Amino acid sequence: MPTSITFALIDRLIDVLAAGLPGVRVVDGDVVSGDAGDYLAVGWEDPDSDRATSATAQQGWNGLGAKSRRESGSITCLALSWNGDPAGLKAARDAVQAMTATVENLLRAEPNLGGIVPGLLWTSYGTRTDLKQWLSAEGSVAVCTFEIAFEAKI
Repeated sequence: MPTSITFALIDRLIDVLAAGLPGVRVVDGDVVSGDAGDYLAVGWEDPDSDRATSATAQQGWNGLGAKSRRESGSITCLALSWNGDPAGLKAARDAVQAMTATVENLLRAEPNLGGIVPGLLWTSYGTRTDLKQWLSAEGSVAVCTFEIAFEAKI
């Protein structure tokens, strides 16, 4: 068993979300592109920062004998929609809402993400959600930062 499932879980989330969000660019970490569009960043929390808290986790022994541990935590994600319309704030906000709803539905349908991550018991959308939006000469932007909770036995 691994010391933590956090690393494998991030990899699996990228694969699952990329397959489940057609038309959305799912990226590992920072949204580095300067192109308008819809993005979902796994392991990132702020498009204006060069550093981010990607995940948090806590562990404790799982019963007597110290043979296994329980791990619980969360993976930080960011849904971003940027369109070229300075009056398109509702459209940007609706796009991030659609992305986050799809993520939630994917996790509800298969909370253990297909059993690929050893020890993963379940994932769940939304332990924290923050919405930011702004207008600029380049268009409207909406950003929803959220967390995906998880529980594992390792």
